[in-house]
Amino acid sequence: MRTVKFTLLAILICAGFILPGYSQTPGVKLLSTGEFTDKSGQVHTWKIDGNHTLVWDGQPYLPVGGVFYSKYICIDQTEENWQADVTALTTLKTAGITDLLLKAIGPVTWTKPEAWQRLVDYLDENGFTYGIDFSDGPKAPLNGFVIDPARYRLPDIIRDSTFEFDMPDVTSAVWMLCSATDGTVVSSGGASVVNGKVKVQISARPDQSCVLLLFPNREFSNGGRDGISDLWAGYDEFRDRLLLFIGKVKFGRGLRFFVDPIASKMDFPDDLLSVIPNSPEFRLEFEAYLAKKYLNIGSLNAAWGLVGDNLTSFQEAARLIPLWHAGRGLPAVYDRAKGKRYTIDAPRSKIWLDIYDFRDASTRNYLNTTADLLKRHSANVPVIYKASRHRQVLSNGNSRGGFDGLGVEAYGKGEELVTKAAGPVYSLAEESARSMWFIVTGTQDTLNRKKSTVGFASRESLLVDFDLLSEIGVKGIFVYGLQVLPEEHWKNHSLVLAPEQLAWLKEFKGKFSTSDRAEFKPDVLFYPTSPVAGADTRRLGPGRWWLPSIRTGSPVNMGETIGGYVLGGQDGFCLWSRIGAQTITIPIESSQKPTLVYPLGAEDILTVQKKKAVIKLTESPILVTGFDPAQAFPIEVVDAEIQKLGLLVKKAQEQGSRVPDVETATDRARSVLRSNRPAIAYDIAHTFVEEIGKEIGTYAWVEGESAAQYSFDKIASALGVSNGGYLSLDTKNHPVMSQYMAAFVLDITKEGFHEIWIAGLPPDVGASPFSFSIDTGPWQQPTYDTIQPYWKEFAWMKIGAANFTKGLHLINIRVDGPGSAGYLFAIDAIVASPGVFTPDGIMKP
Repeated sequence: MRTVKFTLLAILICAGFILPGYSQTPGVKLLSTGEFTDKSGQVHTWKIDGNHTLVWDGQPYLPVGGVFYSKYICIDQTEENWQADVTALTTLKTAGITDLLLKAIGPVTWTKPEAWQRLVDYLDENGFTYGIDFSDGPKAPLNGFVIDPARYRLPDIIRDSTFEFDMPDVTSAVWMLCSATDGTVVSSGGASVVNGKVKVQISARPDQSCVLLLFPNREFSNGGRDGISDLWAGYDEFRDRLLLFIGKVKFGRGLRFFVDPIASKMDFPDDLLSVIPNSPEFRLEFEAYLAKKYLNIGSLNAAWGLVGDNLTSFQEAARLIPLWHAGRGLPAVYDRAKGKRYTIDAPRSKIWLDIYDFRDASTRNYLNTTADLLKRHSANVPVIYKASRHRQVLSNGNSRGGFDGLGVEAYGKGEELVTKAAGPVYSLAEESARSMWFIVTGTQDTLNRKKSTVGFASRESLLVDFDLLSEIGVKGIFVYGLQVLPEEHWKNHSLVLAPEQLAWLKEFKGKFSTSDRAEFKPDVLFYPTSPVAGADTRRLGPGRWWLPSIRTGSPVNMGETIGGYVLGGQDGFCLWSRIGAQTITIPIESSQKPTLVYPLGAEDILTVQKKKAVIKLTESPILVTGFDPAQAFPIEVVDAEIQKLGLLVKKAQEQGSRVPDVETATDRARSVLRSNRPAIAYDIAHTFVEEIGKEIGTYAWVEGESAAQYSFDKIASALGVSNGGYLSLDTKNHPVMSQYMAAFVLDITKEGFHEIWIAGLPPDVGASPFSFSIDTGPWQQPTYDTIQPYWKEFAWMKIGAANFTKGLHLINIRVDGPGSAGYLFAIDAIVASPGVFTPDGIMKP
């Protein structure tokens, strides 16, 4: 067996089985094309054009229909069930709905191929077109280590203790007990896991407080249905099962596409980003990837930032688990076989980049390989995968072969259909290396099984929502559903029970197929998701959208009232206002030719005068070229900072503080500004402002995304929040080991009484209740003396007051339970003010 593994490893390395890397800015895209020979021998040609439209036999295919579960396939092969299906299909055809997405309750290969043959024969004979949703994959469930020290963390341990945690899906776990002061490991070991109970026995140090970190190995559900499959361990079995099944079904002229031959959460949603699969097969392939990338183990040691001891083999490297993630945890890796830790220079280590790159590239390879298997051995029709979020793994980097499109799962009402799902998925299709078909594979106003009415609320709501989906460039819409099983679980999702809604669907189909939808392509401006730039997915106008990109970017600093970024592969930089309409003036050199690239046809936004460009900004982003992003800076922002500096200097002089006189401080900044260096002038003025503020004692302001420690979900980007980002908690999941918490460092510059304010979600929007504490003091309930809204549902809230000594202090935020919307909380900023604080949106005093 060992010889076989070594041989496989050599093949993987030599054949380049895993191809890391991805062209972030593909040039000319090849078109996805194919030929399908149906069971009668007739040949059908297809291609997917640059507008994401499937062209079948020379004509655009723009399906409008729905998901259809067959009772004959899903329940039992009885004549009663067959006749029930025929009755439902007759109702659909009579209503003019002939585009179906066929689906089983479980994976397709767990059903009977002869039942499918009878169904597709009927559809072929009766003029239906259809796709097959396999919802399949390996039966082996994924198990992997969850590296999330922010979430799996228990603080304030001061005595020997035994802890027991209820974690039903955990099979094993490693724990580390660390000093709360310097992070050194006091003790470590393996947890006892029995019947979903994780038990940890620790011996603490009496002279210091400790923190317990747990690294659980979880099994993610049942793999074959709604869990996560282990592609690496279970793919061979799945491939054989899939080939055996599809070899027994012959498709006719109605077949158009296949969906999700591998269906699971293999795009690794937010709560699974830090999972490292734990199967031997995963480690073997990871070993091959590392050997191919680094060639020798010394290069890997350097790239991974090993401090002291070095690794001796790629096999050893492939089995390590990092003990930190997203900047939190221990700067070390752990060898499960040896029970040994290696110290890591975490800030410069590339281990997480390698894990992500391999995991994404390997997953995408399996998705592509399976798509090619279906087209080669069953029917050469487009293969698409479903998606509901923006993940690079679903942006096909293959210029030839592999999957051919994306089907978005869009549930909800209004613009959220696009902003939460369809928009981010469209950008994946747009940034793929070859042309991708883009359709909706499931939509209704909710996916909640307890919905009280059948289908859509009204004809108007259906038409409006589908028009919005059209605006993002979808080339087909399948509602969920036409007939949905099990009926007892989905009582109000089957439109076959509402003939009037089938008429609404037909009405939209007529409008959709006779319009210019086939040639339409939305006008898109892209923004980077990393780093957070303050942008968000939104509609900018009819057919115009602001969407996330898989390309990296960098923020453009033009002061707190202006957002901006540079995006890789895109000329120029994007700008927008965070405070409503404003006009800015940017000095330019005579050689510079500022140009407005986006939006086209809005010449009044940018005007060029002598040695300066005047730009009118709103909350809608613009794209401009002809500037140097490193030098471009608005004069108005400099003037405002210089004015603030003058006021602070006068205040300091009144208090008798030793600071520069107002003329000296402001003249230095204005002198640099006159030499056409506004960015440097701003830095000079801003430095003075901060130094004088510390001297005379002023407010302490800390951004939500700058938390020193937190167990919330993520740092989120948004248009109208301070600095473009905030700390977000939005989950139905109960906390694992301790309550959801966040800690922030306040730099107090003046001793005495301070008001405490928090900017975030107020209680009247369903936010979770919370408490706060200062340093090691008692927990306090917020007083909510004042609540002042400033952007969407965000508001400033005065939560209390405290006496501070001068210096650094810790303010702790603890979520005390779920609100009406689950565990929902957001922190945009926290302020401690020695005087009366008057909030002014995102503007600092």
